[in-house]
Amino acid sequence: MLFRSVANVSGGKDSTAMALYLMDLGLDFDPIFCDTGWEHQDTYAYLDYLESVVLKKPIRRIKNEKFFKTDQGGYQEMVKHTTFFPSGMLRTCTLQLKVDPQLAYMDEVRALHHKKPVSAVGIRKDESQARSTLGEFEEKDESTIWRPLIDWKVADVVAIHKRFNVAPNPLYTRGFSRSEEHTSELQSRFGISYAVFCLKKK
Repeated sequence: MLFRSVANVSGGKDSTAMALYLMDLGLDFDPIFCDTGWEHQDTYAYLDYLESVVLKKPIRRIKNEKFFKTDQGGYQEMVKHTTFFPSGMLRTCTLQLKVDPQLAYMDEVRALHHKKPVSAVGIRKDESQARSTLGEFEEKDESTIWRPLIDWKVADVVAIHKRFNVAPNPLYTRGFSRSEEHTSELQSRFGISYAVFCLKKK
């Protein structure tokens, strides 16, 4: 393995399956969660479940501190700051609340270990046309992107949940699903309230 992995755990089925797969391989990894401050309460509870019951290690919550200076921090504060809502052309929620804090965290890891970290993400080719051309590894300035589930199907994701006896995020059973049109480099933004580009149904 290149270097200790940083695993992006969002609370969605694919990132959970990825964490289970890394455990199955016997790999040590540092789970992180990019918090928008606007996640569904069930997603926060599910992350606590993963942390205490499944992973048995802390999931580091990272966020863009620039937008967490009030009680309405995160998404709401970002909208007030930018004075407009995210759109199909300009997805500021992904960039400022997910990408930017993760890049800052990768800088911290690189400075601490003097090595470029490996960022593991639960992205699969069959999620969308845009992702169908992605490879398992991709070199970025801040990290090496590793997509261990890139060739997995939904059946594989379901199977590893069953094998580890891990229930999915309860939002799935209530009809929420990830939009296949969302082509962000990071994994699923599942469970973000009112994130119109992340959820097909509220």
